[in-house]
Formats: sequence, structure tokens, C-alpha cells
Amino acid sequence: MIQIKKGKNIKLDVSGFTLIELAVVMSVLALLLVIIVFAINISKMKSRDSLRLSHVKGIGIILDNEDIQSPSSDIFGCAKPNSLIQSCAGPKRILDIISYKDPKIGAANPCKGGDSVSKNICGYSISNSAGGGSPKTNDYEICFYLERGTKDFPRGIYSISMGGIIDAGCD
Repeated sequence: MIQIKKGKNIKLDVSGFTLIELAVVMSVLALLLVIIVFAINISKMKSRDSLRLSHVKGIGIILDNEDIQSPSSDIFGCAKPNSLIQSCAGPKRILDIISYKDPKIGAANPCKGGDSVSKNICGYSISNSAGGGSPKTNDYEICFYLERGTKDFPRGIYSISMGGIIDAGCD
């Protein structure tokens, strides 16, 4: 217990941080957190784009191999333009492509070409090379969207056709 005598000044030696110092430190920490979250989101988008490119190249290889075994075969089940690849039902190894799904949204919202170009992430869709229905193993176009882009392909919608040729846009 401290006893204070009348008329004497007591100086208390209290050390600690002021409210302003604490606010500055918290602001710096909040800024660092925002930078880290932003960097992580960019990394996630880039990795999803890499996976998309890998998927569509794999789908193209499957279709090209099927064309070698059964030239000019119809791809069953995806007769409408811009059908999701999950709707394809054959022939033979074509069923392997249904396991490929967009890493962010899965198998929903097919990518579309022409006047209604998709402006957002969309599922892999298949059409013939002119953008119409009834694709064949030697006449197809698979549309997909890159949300961040890569060094060679900026953000946007792309298509892959026979021989693994990737083009900007989608018919």
C-alpha cells in the first residue's frame, strides 16, 4: 500500500505503448495481411489456369487418339453447340473426358462463343470447329476460360481444336 503525504508530488514511472503507437502497429499488420491474401488469390488463379490448360490439352489428346483409331467418328451425346463435355457419351475413350471439370466451378455454365462470349469462368464446352453442334473426332472445338491468364495466354476465353491448337476466342 502506498501512503501519500499531503503536499508531496509523486511521479509515477509508467512505461507502455500509447494508443497511437498501437494503432500504427495494427494498421501495418492489417496491410501485410491484405497483401498476403491478395498474393495467395493470384497464386490460386494462376494454378487453376494451369490446370485448365492441362485439362483441355488432355481432352484434345483423347479426341485426337480416338480419331486415329476411328477416323471422323461422331461424338455422341453432345450434339448441341456448346455442350458441356460431361454430356458426351462416346465412342470408346471419349468417356474419359467426362472426368475433366473446371477447377473452380466444375461442370456448370458452359463456355459459349459467338455473340454471347462468356465473360466469366465457365465449364469446358464442345462444339464442331465452326461453333455448331455434332462435333466429330476430327472436327471439334473445346472452349474454356482463363481467369488470370498465363505468359502466353492473357485472361479470356480460348478454344482448342484438332492437333492441340489453342486460339483466342471461341466460335
